[in-house]
Amino acid sequence: MDETGQRLPGTYYSSLADSSWSYAGFCADRQPDGPLDKVFSIESMSHWIKSTTIDPNQPILFVTFLAAEPQSIDHLTAMFHGIIAQCDHAALDASIIGDLFHLLVLPARHAIGDHLPDAEPAIFLDHWAAMEEVVTAHAGAAAVNLYGMTDGMRFDGSPEARDWLRSHGYGAFSHLGATHDLADGPLAGNLLDPFELHPANDVAAGFLASLIIDAWNSVGDVDGDGSLSINDLLIIVGCWQRACPHADLNGDGAVSVPDLLEFLDRWPPV
Repeated sequence: MDETGQRLPGTYYSSLADSSWSYAGFCADRQPDGPLDKVFSIESMSHWIKSTTIDPNQPILFVTFLAAEPQSIDHLTAMFHGIIAQCDHAALDASIIGDLFHLLVLPARHAIGDHLPDAEPAIFLDHWAAMEEVVTAHAGAAAVNLYGMTDGMRFDGSPEARDWLRSHGYGAFSHLGATHDLADGPLAGNLLDPFELHPANDVAAGFLASLIIDAWNSVGDVDGDGSLSINDLLIIVGCWQRACPHADLNGDGAVSVPDLLEFLDRWPPV
């Protein structure tokens, strides 16, 4: 707000986070049984939205960024549907008038409980399959695949992780006005905390945030891998004349010639 109380132009955000929440906590719609019960009600979420929203007439984007859990695709799909439904319900209870949008973020690879590293790829792929199904069913919903954008690499300081960072230009990563060598600098390719779950520090978190921004700017990247490719084109053609929100680039309710033209307009020059 300015000195007269008027809203200044720009994007505003607030966050709701806890390192021990599970997916169930985001659609349980009940009060917690105790301090370690990481659930909340729609009423509580509505209060949070109302108290942190400056202008209820403006659109709201809910970004859901959660660590992966070993669940079936059906269970994950139901959870993501539940998360979107609870957010929408809470926003309406908070008297939000603006349009509601959702972005589901599949994280880059990390450790998953007691599961061996070899089991991780299948779990992340199940999550992406569930996210694709959910965003197809929800107008105004999209998903970003950080796991795919980083080629399923676990950034744990291994030679493979360091080689990936070097080859993708992260030997000179700009963050908050400084340049960091993620491959051979202090992090040495290890962007995870001691639990191999969360970002190691603000620079590592900035790396992940930059991937989300890259995907956000890649309109037409319908498969969420961070680049425009023939696979995106095939998905658009496969959705032709159907209501596929993830491939409906102009948002008119159906995939058609304008979506194809917009995609081709953004195709990288030869």
